[in-house]
Amino acid sequence: MQQNSRQLRDQNLASIALLSAIAYGLLGFTPAWADLTVKAVEAGQEVQSRLSHLKRRVDAALPGVGPNVSIITRLDLGLEWIVDHQNSTYEEHALSGAPEDKDDAAPEDLEAVLEEPESEIADEAQTSCEADISRTSQTDTIAGLKTAAWKIVCKDEAPAGMTLWVAEPQGALAEAVAEGKQFIEAYARLEAVPPAPSAWLVSAFLAEELMHLVPDADRLPEGLPLAAEGPGEPEAGNGPAAHVRLVEVTALNTDPIDPAVFEIPSEFTRVARLADTGIQ
Repeated sequence: MQQNSRQLRDQNLASIALLSAIAYGLLGFTPAWADLTVKAVEAGQEVQSRLSHLKRRVDAALPGVGPNVSIITRLDLGLEWIVDHQNSTYEEHALSGAPEDKDDAAPEDLEAVLEEPESEIADEAQTSCEADISRTSQTDTIAGLKTAAWKIVCKDEAPAGMTLWVAEPQGALAEAVAEGKQFIEAYARLEAVPPAPSAWLVSAFLAEELMHLVPDADRLPEGLPLAAEGPGEPEAGNGPAAHVRLVEVTALNTDPIDPAVFEIPSEFTRVARLADTGIQ
């Protein structure tokens, strides 16, 4: 059993190794990866997400920890850090598919993970929603991009549901989103969970809501969601809650990101647990 588990962990690094081999010039050149920075307002809070090849950082307030917290995911190291900037401390967690011996974390060929059978992936997306998905005639300009509105409604819960504002990225942004989808797939394989929709590049909260409504991500509209509207908090005696913007992107760009952004400052102290993060 232990040997099979170790073999699975090694296989789960395959997509990472494939990307790393290319990124570090094993094919004879070093490509310019398209970085992606997204700023958004999520439930009234500002959130910033930065993605560069095998590295991702999300900056936001984290309940139970503090107002200035980063979650840094390093697929190249098989690690995730939760960083409390206010107290100069951080937690470290191994991704579940990472090898126990980090000296074994750099195989020559990293393609196998993306070819693993789907049976290896835990099907955690459970929902009773039978969703209708339809494009409406509404459009909006969000973060400088034209978007189209898509209505997602559970047939048994109408008029509850969600309106998703989706853009079709072009040029460098399209390249960055495509790379982001590779990151999502590699992360899902490493953690043995279903891959999140592309909305995860904008907001983990939005991605979770969509996975609840539409577990089959292939049914979702093509493109990058830049905003979502859904029911707000109902007011007593006033009937159904009005729809409000749950998430909205305020800016996004593909400028190169300083690699230091994805590192822990040398003066920070590692602790066993920051506070009630909910991450074991």
